[in-house]
Order: sequence, then C-alpha cells, then structure tokens
Amino acid sequence: MKLCIQHTSQYSYNQPVQLNVHVINLIPQFRNYFKLDSQEIQLMPNPQGLQTRLDLEGNLHHQAWFEGFTESLAVQISYELSIQELNPYGFILNPTFSFSQLGLAYDENDYRLLKPFLEVAISNPDIRLFTFEILKESDEAVSFLGKLVSQVHAQWRYEVRQEIGVWSPEQTFYAKHGSCRDLAWMLIQMLRSAGFAARFVSGYAFNPELEEGHELHAWTEVYLPGAGWIGLDPSLGLLTDHHYIPLACSADFERAAPIIGTYGGKATSVLETYVSMMAN
Repeated sequence: MKLCIQHTSQYSYNQPVQLNVHVINLIPQFRNYFKLDSQEIQLMPNPQGLQTRLDLEGNLHHQAWFEGFTESLAVQISYELSIQELNPYGFILNPTFSFSQLGLAYDENDYRLLKPFLEVAISNPDIRLFTFEILKESDEAVSFLGKLVSQVHAQWRYEVRQEIGVWSPEQTFYAKHGSCRDLAWMLIQMLRSAGFAARFVSGYAFNPELEEGHELHAWTEVYLPGAGWIGLDPSLGLLTDHHYIPLACSADFERAAPIIGTYGGKATSVLETYVSMMAN
C-alpha cells in the first residue's frame, strides 16, 4: 500500500511575537513495516535554520530557529510511504520472561534501561484495583494486554478534544471519557502500576474507511522482552498494526508532542491543524 499524508499546523498570535527554538516531531520513526519514500517540510516564516536531530529517546526530529517577529507560524509537511501488512502478534517472548498475577518483573539489565518507562505519575487505588482485577483474570502477558486495552475501550468513551494538553490519569479515569492522548496516558499509568514499562506515542492512524476527518493520534507502547515495544490503542481497544505511523515516542507525553516551542511576549495563540491521508 502507498500512503500519502499532508499535514498543516497553523499557529496564529494576536500580536507580533519572537519565536524561540522549536522542536518539530513530524518525522516518521523507523518501523520495519513501512518505508519513507519522500518527505517535504516547509515553515512560514522561513526559519533562520532547520536541521534534523536525534533526541535522547531515539526520535528523529526537526529543530528550527527564527529571527525577527511574526504574527503566525505555519508548519506544512507531506510524506509518501510504502506500507506492508503487519501481524501485531508476530513475536515470541523471551523464555526468561517473568509474569504473574502480581505483575511483570524485568531482569536487572532491562530494568536499568526501562526505569523512566516504569515511573507511575500518580498512585491511585481505584486505577490500580481496575488494573489488577484484569491481571488476576489473565494467565499470560499478551492476554492481559489484550483484555486491558479492550476494557478501557469498552468502559471509556473516546472523544475529540481540541484543547491543548493531556488530562491527568485520575481525571480521565473518573470522567469515563477522554481524547486519544488522555486515554493513552491513563493506560500508561495502568500498565506501569502492574510493572509494565510503557511509553506515550504520537503519530498518525490511517482509517481506510475515512475519506476525510483524519487527525493526529496518540496511543501507548508497552515493552515485552523478546517482542520489544508493542502498540496498544485504547481509543479502539486493539493492538496496533501497519495502519499506525509513529512520529515520536517518550516516557513523558510532553516530549512526544508534535510541535514543541515557545515565543517571547504576552500574546495568546490559536492552533489549527489539518491532516489528509490517501492510500493507493
């Protein structure tokens, strides 16, 4: 399958501002099921500098810096990708992998590297109880993950929320609804409470049944020894496959935002985003 993506993010300011350095997390990250055939990025105003960098979590991104003042910032990017089908269950777990109804235990070497992905942002007894009730019903890790993401999808309503930011896991848990990023961040805390290393992913999820209305998406990845990072989408209740194109992955949702940057001055800003995806 060939997939063409057009993406525009437009920031408008109510008075002239001076843009500081911006990190643009809009480069598809390496996965073995797709190949990036072409990519073109355009920024308005034209940046003084635009470079491709690699962050400490292995995300390729653009770094841009500017001079002068502006009343807007537009980021336009287009991609063409060749995509092959992916079986999300196509792996074998490490035979030394330790799983029980008490949760997951990594070996010492893995644990040392996975520490940032195991930190629980907030310890909530209700979130922990919900997670461990499902854990007790599971006899192995993959079935637990499938049940957990399925139950989150069944019990929490996915909604499009235009406001910037991510709700706390507690707010999403008790509200029983949330945006894709809210649900992903809550699922991460559930997984970490059970000892699973988990990270936040932002990117694109292509729905072949949609002709328009595509948006940036967020989901969760969990680390299983032998399998590596496995994607879970709580908005749809499934393991991710070749329809998912990750742009940034991080232990912290703030570091995986599509565009990260500040500006000088007291202006307020409005963000508009447009995404188009077409397969052929």
